Amino acid sequence: PEKSTYILEIRYNLKRDEPTPAKLELNGKKAADIDFWSTGSEGAWMFERVTLELQKGENAIRLFPGRFASIDHLNIIPVK
Repeated sequence: PEKSTYILEIRYNLKRDEPTPAKLELNGKKAADIDFWSTGSEGAWMFERVTLELQKGENAIRLFPGRFASIDHLNIIPVK
């Protein structure tokens, strides 16, 4: 991508009474703390969104959930 602001949209599924914390790293540095909240059932999916500045070219995005969370995919959406 070009150097710019992007929304990272993480699609997940989680059936738990309390949120699951996660750490998001961008290019080897902590970029955000995220809480994944219960989706209500194993068949329900939700999105968690984070706004980040991506550099031009390749960017390494890593997500470290504190507990199990079923993560389906990551959308990268440019902010216009």
